[in-house]
Amino acid sequence: MAKTKTKKSAKTAVSKGTRPYNALYVLIFAVASVGAAWLMRVETGIKGIPVNFVEQVEARTYPNGMPMRTHYTGIEAVDSGLLFLVAAFVAGPLGWDEGVRLQQLHFLVQFFGVIAVWNIEACRSRHSWKLVSFTGLFVLFYQTIAGAAIIPLYYLAHMLTSKSDSYYTSGRKVSLAHARGLLVSVGIGYLLPTLAMYTPGLSTATIQFLVFLWQPSPAFVNILLFASSLLLSSTAPKSAKSPDVKHLKRVYAAAAIVCAINHFATLYVCATSSHPQLSFEYVFLPNRDLWMQSTTAGLHYIFQVDWWGCFIPTLLWAWVAVYDVHRVLLGGASATQLVKWAIYIVGLTVALGPGGMLAVVWSWREDRLVMIESGIRGTIQKPKTA
Repeated sequence: MAKTKTKKSAKTAVSKGTRPYNALYVLIFAVASVGAAWLMRVETGIKGIPVNFVEQVEARTYPNGMPMRTHYTGIEAVDSGLLFLVAAFVAGPLGWDEGVRLQQLHFLVQFFGVIAVWNIEACRSRHSWKLVSFTGLFVLFYQTIAGAAIIPLYYLAHMLTSKSDSYYTSGRKVSLAHARGLLVSVGIGYLLPTLAMYTPGLSTATIQFLVFLWQPSPAFVNILLFASSLLLSSTAPKSAKSPDVKHLKRVYAAAAIVCAINHFATLYVCATSSHPQLSFEYVFLPNRDLWMQSTTAGLHYIFQVDWWGCFIPTLLWAWVAVYDVHRVLLGGASATQLVKWAIYIVGLTVALGPGGMLAVVWSWREDRLVMIESGIRGTIQKPKTA
């Protein structure tokens, strides 16, 4: 009985607080969204970047004179819109620019870690019918507007949903059926279509179709998760505590490994290649001196801004998650501790890529969420990369 009272008192203590400076984090994510929208949509529109893009799509011809594939769904209105999306991506998969190809591969595979974490958050019982559970809605907008303009809005929504410390006292669990289906869902739904786009040796028509197929791939994850909820069992042994955690850990581990391999391979290519299009600067740094050279160069600039606009807010989101665990488990954190955590998150990003960093931090966080719900106060340790 005494142990039960201790847990209840711990939960009561937790439930009284709110996240300090939450309005500031909300503002930062809002500014990041607006800034990205300006850089990717408004400014480029004013400057006519990428040059001749609209004219080429209307002429149904790529910059090198190759005709565009015009039939995907058989619905003319839908296919006309898809022409713009496919044309924006196709230079990488078709290998017209090696730097574009490498940047896209890094960007989209790193996003596998983000997709995995988002879908875990969507499946938590405390997020039922909350905005953060509707990942398909965010997918619709970031695939059609701009990832860097929409991704921070997801983090903003999460800040508002989780601002009270009482948020952490219950509702962590993911249904066992969803937990069991998550790895297959994110793997088949998102990662497989992503990698398929860059398969060498395929015809241009096939590559264009795979680029089209990739566009709704984050939503495929939702469909597969729904199917898993119907097909997989939700029962667990009565003695099992937090039976979903081991399945979630597998998702985190898979995401971390995939993203780490992708990140290391990208850095290795940039470090060892003498090809000017494969330098670190050309692959990752937006360059306005080049953005008007060609349609592909303009699109490359936009994708580079998208990369930074998606992943810098992701680092802040991860840092706030660590900050919350410090506060709730230990009652607070010193400025020195938070600076160390910021350095550690940046270090993980450099080592594993932003997607790998997020998966490792969330795996670490999962254990602490279990501790919080159990009313256990413990010490904080840095997440392990292996």
